[in-house]
Amino acid sequence: MSGTKPLVLSLQPDLYLVLTSVHHPDADFHILVSRQNVCSVSRPLRKAFVAAVTHERKSFYNDEGYPCIKLEWWHRDALIIILKVLHHHPDAFPATEDLTFKTFWGIPATLDTLQIDLAQWFVGYFEYWKPKRLEYGYEPWLVVGRVFGCSDDYARLTAKIIVEFTGWTYGGGMLKGPPGKKALDGGETLEMWEGWAPRDVMGNIYFTNAVSRFNPGA
Repeated sequence: MSGTKPLVLSLQPDLYLVLTSVHHPDADFHILVSRQNVCSVSRPLRKAFVAAVTHERKSFYNDEGYPCIKLEWWHRDALIIILKVLHHHPDAFPATEDLTFKTFWGIPATLDTLQIDLAQWFVGYFEYWKPKRLEYGYEPWLVVGRVFGCSDDYARLTAKIIVEFTGWTYGGGMLKGPPGKKALDGGETLEMWEGWAPRDVMGNIYFTNAVSRFNPGA
């Protein structure tokens, strides 16, 4: 850890974060932050800090004695933006045109999971992406709309996913979109992870798929 130069977000840092992600398997991201700024706004992060200092006392940064929390998070880039906002970093908010939808929808997903009430700070991005909510590839809008309290076209998007996406099982996994539809990142197949929608939506997809298998003419 000593050979990695961290991003310093606080003038008086007292907590060391190591962020990992399945999207960046070969490059952990190291950040020095204020424990107060992070732990006071997020109960899950506060619990992670308590676990680090009580059960993992050997996990420290160099000789400076910073408690270290290692977080594996799917939306790592979104979490970095949120941490910058919490510390009033001058580069906290990327230009709207520079923020991909993948990173944007990771912001409300992260806010929701970590129980951080900061959605109002990202309304500009929300309004920018809102017109695309019913287009293919923007299915995570189910998460975005819930966090931002916007129900516009929520039922239409849910119905589209239930009818057109296939492959979900109670064991978990990915859904596949309609044939010929590609992912926004250039992937050959449009896919949707089960965590992108409320459980009742996924249950309806499973039921619809089951009916189709047993009654192909339905």
